[in-house]
Amino acid sequence: MNKKFVVWLAVPFVVCTALLVGPSIAREGAQAGMEELLSGISSAPDARVRIENEGVRYIPGPERSVVQIPCYHFIDGDGRRLELTGAVHIADKEYYEGLNRHFEGFDAVLFELVADPDKVAELRRMEPGRAGATLKESQMSKLYRVLAHDLLGLSLQIETIDYRRSNFVHADMGEKELEALLKARGRTLDDLLEGKLKGSGINLEQIVAMLPMLKTLIPKDDPKALQRMMAPMLAKLESPEGGSEDKLFNEIVVMARNTRAIEVLDQQLAAGKRNLALFYGSDHFSDLRKRLLAKGWKEEKPAEWRDAWVIPAKVEAVPVPTKVETSPGK
Repeated sequence: MNKKFVVWLAVPFVVCTALLVGPSIAREGAQAGMEELLSGISSAPDARVRIENEGVRYIPGPERSVVQIPCYHFIDGDGRRLELTGAVHIADKEYYEGLNRHFEGFDAVLFELVADPDKVAELRRMEPGRAGATLKESQMSKLYRVLAHDLLGLSLQIETIDYRRSNFVHADMGEKELEALLKARGRTLDDLLEGKLKGSGINLEQIVAMLPMLKTLIPKDDPKALQRMMAPMLAKLESPEGGSEDKLFNEIVVMARNTRAIEVLDQQLAAGKRNLALFYGSDHFSDLRKRLLAKGWKEEKPAEWRDAWVIPAKVEAVPVPTKVETSPGK
């Protein structure tokens, strides 16, 4: 029997069981249901196994698990400094608020965003919390929005980073420009993103279809349960070697955009900027670091890792001792 069909049958049973039996058994049933549902839509890595590469790392632990995003520090022969700061689609609100404060100290913050000039200008006029509404969303962006808002209790980068700052500089391709490059190859951005997802063992259509069921299975006494299960899957997806077997994705979506980022960096350096940040997706890091080193930049110190998600371990309730009534004199 088809595994997806089996999962669809199993989930209502798990939900009904949770309503009829005690909380302990219900919790175990919900946990098993979430694990079964996730296994049906993804070949995500084991949540107990550490994931680490130059763009992201997931560290499980007995007290908390974390998804961390790196920051690489470069210096050139003239003493100018560049911080390569990882962008991540969804994270704790505190992570983005920390970046907002951190970015105040730079002469220029070069940011990624595939958008035409009018959309970039509109984004830069909007307060955090509203910014995402102005942009055309890919299927992946829609998935991240649903995950962040409806399931995981996380924030979106596009809605939380303050793009209004005067030191922010767009350093990416326009939407029409990227679409033209892809059209010349007979492809679309959604096609390439789907290939990247499948290379990571993730079926986007099944995830979207089953999100409502996942929501019903989150234990009320453990709202972080789904975060713990999905963190390694999303960490794998954000990584430079996220599993894409499509060379065109790397050639255009990564390499061509990195070329634009370096062009804008050179322009800002020529304009006299000496302390810069390049705020780009971690799957761009491998190529960007190679380009910077080839241009004479040197890594000033080891990578700094920042907590993007902090997922506490489930705190088991302490049983309350039963009060025993005694008669006077006994």
